[in-house]
Amino acid sequence: MDVRRLRGIGVSPGIAMGEALLAKRVVFTSRKEIIDEAQVPDEIKRLHQALDRTREDLAKVKEGVRAKMGPDSSLIFEAHLLILEDPSLVGGLESVIRDEKARSEWALSKTNARFEQLFESLTDEYFRQRKSDVSDVLKRVYRNLEARREKEDEIGLANGLAVTMFGGDLLTAEVTIVPGKGKLTLTGKLGEVMQESAQAAMSYLRSRAGTFGLSNDFQNKTDVHVHFPEGAIPKDGPSAGITMATAMASALLRIPVRQTIAMTGEVSIPAPVANAQAVRPVSASSARSRPTSCT
Repeated sequence: MDVRRLRGIGVSPGIAMGEALLAKRVVFTSRKEIIDEAQVPDEIKRLHQALDRTREDLAKVKEGVRAKMGPDSSLIFEAHLLILEDPSLVGGLESVIRDEKARSEWALSKTNARFEQLFESLTDEYFRQRKSDVSDVLKRVYRNLEARREKEDEIGLANGLAVTMFGGDLLTAEVTIVPGKGKLTLTGKLGEVMQESAQAAMSYLRSRAGTFGLSNDFQNKTDVHVHFPEGAIPKDGPSAGITMATAMASALLRIPVRQTIAMTGEVSIPAPVANAQAVRPVSASSARSRPTSCT
């Protein structure tokens, strides 16, 4: 990161021009991806690899700021490095992975929420503001996790292509399966059409349970949670049914979905997939995103 100090009188008229560094926005997940007991050691190892990469990143930034702006300006990064060495933070992350059999993304998201609540409960305003330091560090770790998993196939996660007022866009359907009695939960501020698409996708899987290798009464023993990230943004429209059906089937069968593929199309009960809507805009969105194939 290139840091420059602009000197002058703050109230002087004029225009200052310079380059801006835009960091990738991190949205902590609300999806708890369950892993098997045998996967826990590898997942903890994956977390520590992300922690090591974060330490390396912070050390480089710290030295760069120290060289250009002096040691005082680099103290904030020293504090961030100390946060990474906090045994209660690292131990807490490991405990979530080990006790809940969950991915590191969920452990980071849950830990971030816990520290935010803790700092908000403090009466001292200075210490209350320190929650941003912990959150910044956890976001760096989260970003390093995503950098390694970007092209990995995942269970219960499928990429869909959608049409927006700006053209094509990429939507990711995340599905989690938990023991229950057949409840279907939809989150992510979905409109009426997408809610109906989710119901149709579930009915499609139920009607073809034997074909997919599912028990005929699987819905009586499991609850299905379908989530679309960035829940503050409303989402609606046709052609998301096949994406949700694929993510549901993946989560139920524990079969990963190829993350280099994005899809569009509705699921109808008598036929596999209805015609896709607005193929040209949604195909254009795949060129700006990770998927290398559009279905």
